Amino acid sequence: MISAFFKSLLVSVFLVAMVYLDAAVVAYLRCIFGINGIILQVPLFNEQIAVIEVVREMATLEMLLGGDRYILLY
Repeated sequence: MISAFFKSLLVSVFLVAMVYLDAAVVAYLRCIFGINGIILQVPLFNEQIAVIEVVREMATLEMLLGGDRYILLY
């Protein structure tokens, strides 16, 4: 049986990894679209990119909020 401390540690490591991954994707997107300032140069709306971004955010939220469910099952 896995202790509660070890489960918490696993969840914490998973969450940090997912936050880093999400930040890396945002950094890559900012680089691709040439956004150098905070939000001063927003590119034109692209429906395909918008769909990708919404799905990416939903996947990130599922991993952050649901990650502990999978670890706690074991």
